[in-house]
Amino acid sequence: MMGKKNKPANIDFDKIFIILFPALLLIATAIFKEETYFLVVSLLACIFFYELVIFKYRLIYGLNGLRILSIPSLVFFTYTILIAIPSITVYLSETHPNRFLYFFSILCYYIIVPLSYRISFLFSPIKINLLHKNFLGGFKKSKLDIIGYEILLIMFSLSVGILFIYLLRVDRIPLFEIFSNKNAYLALEILREKSMKLLDVSIFEKYLFSWQREIILPFGILGSLFLAAQYNRNKYKILFLLFLLMGIFNNSLTVAKMPTASIIFSLCSFYFIYRQRINFKFVLISLIVIFIFPIFIMYVVSIPELRSPEIVFTALLNRIFVIPAAVLFQYFKIFPSMHSFLYGKSTNLFSWLYSEGNFKTANYVAKIWWQEPNTTGSANAVYLGNFWADFGIAGVIFSTLFVALFLHYFYLLILRSSNYSKNIIYITLTTGLVGTFTFNFISTSVTILFITKGLIFVIILLILQNLFFGRLVKESNSIKTSSFV
Repeated sequence: MMGKKNKPANIDFDKIFIILFPALLLIATAIFKEETYFLVVSLLACIFFYELVIFKYRLIYGLNGLRILSIPSLVFFTYTILIAIPSITVYLSETHPNRFLYFFSILCYYIIVPLSYRISFLFSPIKINLLHKNFLGGFKKSKLDIIGYEILLIMFSLSVGILFIYLLRVDRIPLFEIFSNKNAYLALEILREKSMKLLDVSIFEKYLFSWQREIILPFGILGSLFLAAQYNRNKYKILFLLFLLMGIFNNSLTVAKMPTASIIFSLCSFYFIYRQRINFKFVLISLIVIFIFPIFIMYVVSIPELRSPEIVFTALLNRIFVIPAAVLFQYFKIFPSMHSFLYGKSTNLFSWLYSEGNFKTANYVAKIWWQEPNTTGSANAVYLGNFWADFGIAGVIFSTLFVALFLHYFYLLILRSSNYSKNIIYITLTTGLVGTFTFNFISTSVTILFITKGLIFVIILLILQNLFFGRLVKESNSIKTSSFV
């Protein structure tokens, strides 16, 4: 067992922001001048509007929702910290005429999303009373744990098979090259491309390899950890260790930084929601362990003369806090100034209407931004990028509306599937998807999130779970299961 759980902290972060809003405006007036002042105040006012609209439901959509890893709350917090705030710096550093539309499009989130939440709540309400009753308590056992263990065993066998197929398909593994070739940094980027995106396999296999990294292994790790924490039995501990070793090994093979960091991020999130309390020491240790692998990879791929701690650390901060907002601006800079709007060509949802087929927007942006006409890389941006490239400001508005509706109904589906309790379903999904709805969300298009990252697969599984096992969940929130599991 993990030990005695703490009572959750009762700090109301949303209320604190609303109360401090006038003070924040005064501070902005004293510190910032002219254009910077206008940008900062505009962002603060939009966030204030968001908080006022969702205040009654802040445990779902606000900062308070972070305590239960509410998916809308995770997106709100991440979008604000990694897109909205850095966009001010990007705006001030650019002179392109579309920079105003860029900043306006980012602010649309704080207007459209909360209003969409309120409308969605009218038609499909979330039972907040059950959230307060069940989620501020501990983890819940259920009969579904028995089925969950059997499913996890099947998932582990499946993941072993997928890994075996992948190793057969790849000629050179980037991770192995690091340890066998001292000059690997010269070819590591192209090897990473060839080991996944450019891999010469069927499209189904590519999706399978991606789902392995994004869904199967994270869910296996967190689901088995839940059972180990609840029942303290060796078979669960062994399964967790096997899943963890498999996950770290598999997700680090291509030396892509985010898949491995996401696993560690999920484990830290599990500990946080289990203990229901954090402190500075926990945050510091979590940041260190989450970014150990990304820092190691950034060090290895660097030219030896540039492998200093200062340069690597600065590059990491730039990648986290600047690049997501900067790459989004490139979409506004390129479309329609350098290329006309695509009108649906960037996504397979509409590209079939055109004889030329799908337009690889992320790669096109990368070629112009990086000034490398032959690059196979992708400049992926938050959902706004592709929809701006397709339909301009209309795409921004409708995509933001779609994102809000999806976040509400997807989280509602999780809550209903778990019967509003912190059981194996809720904990596995929320902690397993924490990377998807934070770092992946601000650097990935909607279609990639749904298909490549496997969210559509998760939705299907939740619907099937409701159809076949929903009754088990509702009947077993408080039953004794130790004799069965």
